Amino acid sequence: MADVDIRQEVDISKLRWPEDCECEDESTLGMNRSYMDLRGFQFSEVSKLIKSEQKYRSRIDAGEDYDDLQEELFEDFGEIYYQGFFGLDPGVASSVAALSAFGCVPFTSCNGGEFGGRHYETMPLVAFFALPKHVAPLLEAAKDCRVGLVNDVAGAGAIVLFAAWTKDLQGFAAHLSEKYG
Repeated sequence: MADVDIRQEVDISKLRWPEDCECEDESTLGMNRSYMDLRGFQFSEVSKLIKSEQKYRSRIDAGEDYDDLQEELFEDFGEIYYQGFFGLDPGVASSVAALSAFGCVPFTSCNGGEFGGRHYETMPLVAFFALPKHVAPLLEAAKDCRVGLVNDVAGAGAIVLFAAWTKDLQGFAAHLSEKYG
């Protein structure tokens, strides 16, 4: 579990909305060199991703090797659409999908190494672009689910959703899906 200060505070005057051409480019949106355009998810896909993430967590908890599971995920990516997590880290894929379905533009995510392996971040998070109209409902959901939601520290005009555990982010994804799906 990551040691995080969970807070919800977003200054809408600092938000930026990316142009369609930035999102479609798939080169470096939000300074992410591995950015993929994941706009357009539907809330119906979120529950499927949550179930796949729970299955993944169960396999890890049962003692399966992280590296073996990762290899399996990427070998089966084309065939097992939801188990492949769209190339995202298990544990955060459902939050990425929920934010996309809500109309936001997710551009980077990481499970903070919760299941193993080397990861760039030390806690589970999803960074995304949002419009001012998105902020109040997202803040409400973040408070209800006890996850963090703040402006990005790099000043890119984005918001960062974060938690100590990926389970909390899955709860946030489920909450958004149930309320708005």
